[in-house]
Amino acid sequence: IVVERYEGAVLPYADKSIDVVMLIDVLHHADNPVGLLEEAGRVARSMVLVKDHLCETAYDWTRLAFLDWLGNRPFDIPMRYAYFSRQEWTAALAKANLRCNYMRTHMRTCPRPFDLLVDRGVQILLELSPQLG
Repeated sequence: IVVERYEGAVLPYADKSIDVVMLIDVLHHADNPVGLLEEAGRVARSMVLVKDHLCETAYDWTRLAFLDWLGNRPFDIPMRYAYFSRQEWTAALAKANLRCNYMRTHMRTCPRPFDLLVDRGVQILLELSPQLG
């Protein structure tokens, strides 16, 4: 996979120039996650695939914030600790003009017994398509 750095607001690609845009565990780090979703929809020809987090309770937020800090602090990755609830995901996708074709919220991303802490109800996978107009 070719990795290209960019300034963080406008993806350096033409409209509808990328078949599939993947945003994997990045939106909760973005200064403007809805703007990044909009940009992904702009450059995507057919699909935007998002894997990120779902935060419905204070317990979810506490787990996610701890895991975010644990995994990213050593690398000096900016942490906003801003995780979307289902309602916030729905609003963000509508604002970004993306249609949700598939959503999965129960998945294992790591082996047992770590999945009990890392995965229980806080992972989300979305298959999105840009809406016309």
